[in-house]
Amino acid sequence: MELEVKQQRFLLGIVGLFWIESVIAEEGSVMKQKTNFDIYLEDQLKDPDFAARFKKAGEAWDVALQLAALRKDSGFWF
Repeated sequence: MELEVKQQRFLLGIVGLFWIESVIAEEGSVMKQKTNFDIYLEDQLKDPDFAARFKKAGEAWDVALQLAALRKDSGFWF
């Protein structure tokens, strides 16, 4: 598997975790202290290249969620 594909999958996984964390925060179950992942992500986001890829992955995640909602509404959901 190409490195770029692995990076994209990794970033989508990170975005997924970030999304789950934001949903938990919206429901009022905010964690009091930073997790190891929060610290790791903060450090990684200092790298401009990583930050740009992370942002792009977040946008791709948003599109994926919109497509999933459209498929569900259209009856194409499995």
